[in-house]
Amino acid sequence: MKILSIYLLIYVLLLLVLLIESIGGCSAGQYPVGTVNPTCQPCRVGHYCTENGDHINDQLCPTGTYTPNIGASSVDSCLKCPGCWVLRVRLI
Repeated sequence: MKILSIYLLIYVLLLLVLLIESIGGCSAGQYPVGTVNPTCQPCRVGHYCTENGDHINDQLCPTGTYTPNIGASSVDSCLKCPGCWVLRVRLI
């Protein structure tokens, strides 16, 4: 009975590792979309996505800055807005 319990524990741990890898497996500039088989999507315009690629780190550029293209991977990609008007819009 102990051997069966050990094998079951190992099996559950392996499944957990596979689940964790599938959720956060996107590279910098991307974030996962979906829960069962997530696909990596490029970070949205006006945002940057850090290296671990989880949706929590899909960050809005700081006030007064923007990213003109999709796929920005760091806050350094955010450019200063031209002019003096600042509008912050977060798309859901």
